[in-house]
Amino acid sequence: MKTIIKNYSLVIIGAFVLAFGIMEFLVPNKLAVGGVSGISTIIHTLTGWQMGILVLVLNIPIFIIGTISEGRGFLYKSLLGTLCLSLFLELLGYLRTPNYDYFLSAVFGGALSGAGIGLALLGGGTTGGVDILGKVLNRKFPHISIGFFILFIDAIIVSSAMIIFRNLNIGLYSAVALFISINTVDFFTQGINFTKTVCIITDKAQEIYNEIHRQIRRGVTSWEAKGTYTNNDKTVLMCSLSKHEIPRLIKIINEADKRAFFITFDSREVYGKGFLNN
Repeated sequence: MKTIIKNYSLVIIGAFVLAFGIMEFLVPNKLAVGGVSGISTIIHTLTGWQMGILVLVLNIPIFIIGTISEGRGFLYKSLLGTLCLSLFLELLGYLRTPNYDYFLSAVFGGALSGAGIGLALLGGGTTGGVDILGKVLNRKFPHISIGFFILFIDAIIVSSAMIIFRNLNIGLYSAVALFISINTVDFFTQGINFTKTVCIITDKAQEIYNEIHRQIRRGVTSWEAKGTYTNNDKTVLMCSLSKHEIPRLIKIINEADKRAFFITFDSREVYGKGFLNN
């Protein structure tokens, strides 16, 4: 129950953050970051139609695709995110916004947009738009990030905005906002899952991996190696663990073998028991 509440809360908060970024920074300067919100920004600027209604209507065909691919659970959370986004866009549209310059609008609008989309994705849903398509395509091609798919689709929309408004500044700063937004999405969906992979070269492998099993409860892989300088046999241990577990691992290594040599690597994504998709 707590997990369900948390996930739906993330979707709602993400919708608000995205709406705030759009209405406070992007729409006033006609910056179309991309996706349904970008298309809506273009139409809103040309016609004056309400942003919330445009976002809702344009999402209908995308929802059909997302539901077929992801199932009803995905639909419910994404529908919630889209409805909340439309509502927040309408409410924030009544507020007077300061006149920020292009650069500030691109930086903060892009960051807030990416954060909003990322929060919704963490909750297992979306706020509608091309992040649904990005998630669908990511499931088909998991080696390519959600952010890349969104970037590809959004680049077309940004280019269209520049052509339609005949303003190079709008195109360039929209591209800046888009770049920031996509990287922020990737940070929320992948970056916070950063782990560490550690390679340990030691003469006391059993003492170390026994303590890793007992204290940290992580699996360890080992193989035999030979030091080229000393020509002595060594054991190499490899273990993936979260960043906050590193100090405990260092303590285990130092207590078992002060002469051990170990290297830590940042791991973008780790799949398996105790990590992603488990």
